[in-house]
Amino acid sequence: MDRPESDSMDALLTAGAPAADRDVCALDAPLDEGRLAAFRGERLAADDAAEVAGHLAACAHCRDRLRAVAEPAPDALVDRMVGVFPTPPVRRRWPWVASAVVAAAAGLFVLLRPPPTPPPGAFEAGAPRGGLADTRSDEGGDVFVAHSQLRWAVRPLVADQPVAHARLFGALKNGPLRRLPDAHVLAVDGGGFLVRGTGLELFGPAPGARVLVLGLARSPETLDALEGHPEDQPPPDGVITVRAPIDYRGAGEGP
Repeated sequence: MDRPESDSMDALLTAGAPAADRDVCALDAPLDEGRLAAFRGERLAADDAAEVAGHLAACAHCRDRLRAVAEPAPDALVDRMVGVFPTPPVRRRWPWVASAVVAAAAGLFVLLRPPPTPPPGAFEAGAPRGGLADTRSDEGGDVFVAHSQLRWAVRPLVADQPVAHARLFGALKNGPLRRLPDAHVLAVDGGGFLVRGTGLELFGPAPGARVLVLGLARSPETLDALEGHPEDQPPPDGVITVRAPIDYRGAGEGP
């Protein structure tokens, strides 16, 4: 389907958090700059990176800080650490025994616990557009009906993030996710995605409170775990999700 030229990605994204919401952390727990820099440099453990990505998805203030944070040069940082904390001499005793024990322990750990899959980075989304302009939902967003032409823009926070794969899901509020056709997700320049479709195509004829969920991961196979996953639960390892609640009135015309 065609979309008006005036509906740029930037215009769709600015429909999200008001400017006032960017002044303070939405979760009352702002991420410190060291953790943001480590996230941007992909130096966090997978579970910690997933926690940071979830925070960034909900907090425009920390997303703005992530864009501004400068990661320190690794070599310079290491040189400073070595100068302050010189490496003590190593006393080698029974080196072949120590090597065998370390190798056995490492092999056992890999067998018992495979390394978790890292998430693809952090993303931001505007509010879905294309609903009834003169009707607002209880949450303040647009109301959508069967013929509404929905458009929803999602893009990475930083340009050098790993390439992400996206898959669209829909659900009733607090219900299991069901996959929607890939034709509704368009990849755009800069690593972003544009979700588009009519209300009828995305939600069917029945009205109700719905949720659109865009799953993002480094590999498409990782996204298989979202099928049937409860929409109100944290995503599986290696996946981040961006959610949009939808007030859907079916074939009606609003209140």
